[in-house]
Amino acid sequence: MLDKSGGIFFTDSGTRPSKENPNPPASHPGVFYITPAGQLKRLANDIERPNGIQLSKDEKTLYVANTQGEHILAYDVGADGAISNKRNFAKLDGWKEEDKVWSSGADGLAIDDNDRLYVASNSGVEVFTSKGEALGIIPLPKKPQNIAFAGPEKKTLYAVGRGDAYKIPLLAQGYKGRAK
Repeated sequence: MLDKSGGIFFTDSGTRPSKENPNPPASHPGVFYITPAGQLKRLANDIERPNGIQLSKDEKTLYVANTQGEHILAYDVGADGAISNKRNFAKLDGWKEEDKVWSSGADGLAIDDNDRLYVASNSGVEVFTSKGEALGIIPLPKKPQNIAFAGPEKKTLYAVGRGDAYKIPLLAQGYKGRAK
């Protein structure tokens, strides 16, 4: 996520056991920032599985999807890219137990021109106001992993995941102030 000063916010969700690799090396999930000068800073290390990341239109709020958590997290963003005031921003409908593990499946994030937040989750694409109020869910046949606005006037939401891609025409317009 590129900010207007040229810094980059990103997450590392860490490694997790799989059938192919039941004992992966220790991981250190976190939220990171690369300053415009190229310095790497670890901003948060207390999120179980940070995944999607997005800035509000005014870049004063950073949203982080925690795949293992029940909420989208929000932080205040300082002029230097530092974050503070961690809080639960929105409760996810996708919070479900599957195979004895609780997860929201929260992954990709996008915002529209009205600063509404779109979240790829176990339920589909969940939509929230800039205050974290649930507006509804765009259901999909398979769980989405990533989402982005594109197309003419950014009025198409694309969702991908689990081997499928979806093209969803919307009345809402994606934020034109940055690429994603």
